[in-house]
Amino acid sequence: MSFDSPIQKKITPLDNEGKIFTRAESRQTDKTTYFTCVGDDTGVGDGQDLEWDFSNSTNDVASPPSGYKQKKVVFKFSAPIQLKDGAIYWQNALKGSYLDVYIYHPTYEQYVQHYVIKHRMLGSCVVGDELNTEAASEEISAGLEFHLFITVPDSTGYQDFHGHVSIEANRASTV
Repeated sequence: MSFDSPIQKKITPLDNEGKIFTRAESRQTDKTTYFTCVGDDTGVGDGQDLEWDFSNSTNDVASPPSGYKQKKVVFKFSAPIQLKDGAIYWQNALKGSYLDVYIYHPTYEQYVQHYVIKHRMLGSCVVGDELNTEAASEEISAGLEFHLFITVPDSTGYQDFHGHVSIEANRASTV
């Protein structure tokens, strides 16, 4: 006589010694943790730097909100990722400065997620303002674009505002 008892079923996954592998984390077993301050172009880490500097015209938005200057940094990943955590580092942000992060679908030309909404920045935060979560996002498809908007009041001193973003993600390959 045969029956399907949970005791008789093979329990997976197992570690290298054949013991039951128990984890308390959000990363899937087929993924590895990846830290980056740059997107991908055709390969891992060969894309857009996740930084801004208001002392130059790189990434300037032509029509920012009234009374503000704005930069837009666009980056993507060449393979699917799960977004986990991030940190924002900056110097010399004026009162009223903020950051937004959207995920954009280039084929349909629309925003599909608004991950960071008007995250305020003031002064300097050189050790990083961490955006932490206990979970990871659902898988974000390769080729979807991240649009990072950095906004600063158009007043004396905005040219000294600069910074960058660091991302922690889960992905299948880091090379």
